[in-house]
Amino acid sequence: MSKDGERAALRRMLGGITASLGDRNTHKTLTGAFTVLSMPPTDEGSKRERIEASFAQVPDSDLLQLAERFLQTQDVDAATRIQLQDALWAEASPPEIPMRTRREIARALDPMVLVQHPARFMKMLDRFWAINDDPFSELLSPRPGEEPAVPYRAALHL
Repeated sequence: MSKDGERAALRRMLGGITASLGDRNTHKTLTGAFTVLSMPPTDEGSKRERIEASFAQVPDSDLLQLAERFLQTQDVDAATRIQLQDALWAEASPPEIPMRTRREIARALDPMVLVQHPARFMKMLDRFWAINDDPFSELLSPRPGEEPAVPYRAALHL
């Protein structure tokens, strides 16, 4: 994809993400949120109109910085954070890690050694990774009050 195409895709993604500012802020606090994100302040209209107007004024050259500031200052779900991080990393040209190396590292990890507190580990996974893509998760999830089967889930995602 060309740089222009990547920036257009980033603008669409950030447009949807910045729309959530209206849910998290009142009219009074929205101006402060704009300041934190280095978005131009706007004072007229509904919250949605203010957010759209402010975001429209952000130049394409500043979109990556906006994505970075959003990650640093806003509480976002794992899927949103992963989208933003992927966009930033694609621009940063991260080092290539061959699939073979990834597989060797995954095989060398012993989940029982890494996971001393299974319940806390699962909460951390749910917070930092979008791992709800398993179609059988409903069947394999522990019942309320049961400890999760950490070695099995960890093996699925390694």
